[in-house]
Amino acid sequence: MILLKKLLKKMNKSRFFTWIFLLLVTCCACNNPANNSKSELLPMDSVVTLVADCYFVESEIYVKQWKIDVNELAAFKYDSLFEKHGISKEKFVEDLKYYVTNKKLADVFMEKVDTAIERRVAAIRESLELEP
Repeated sequence: MILLKKLLKKMNKSRFFTWIFLLLVTCCACNNPANNSKSELLPMDSVVTLVADCYFVESEIYVKQWKIDVNELAAFKYDSLFEKHGISKEKFVEDLKYYVTNKKLADVFMEKVDTAIERRVAAIRESLELEP
């Protein structure tokens, strides 16, 4: 519990929720036998962009959950997201698992995800003329 408190103090909210999201996706990936293919790895920046997109899709789903049943919305949003990026959900999960579990790349990957999310949040704040 103390370790969790120290971790939360060091992380901002977006990074914490990103880690939770990645943990859930990675856990699901571990149980999926389709992930054992030896296909070509997507570039890290592509996966970073997709994870940042997922973060904002999850934010939208969270906001709308109080008004509607979000199961259909989530399926539609994620199907659209993967179609936009031109990859399958299975390929995304496979490559995400690689970047998150690779000891040499995991920290770099998470820093890039955090930076991408923070950059988008800053752009939104700026467009709304909000202070940080």
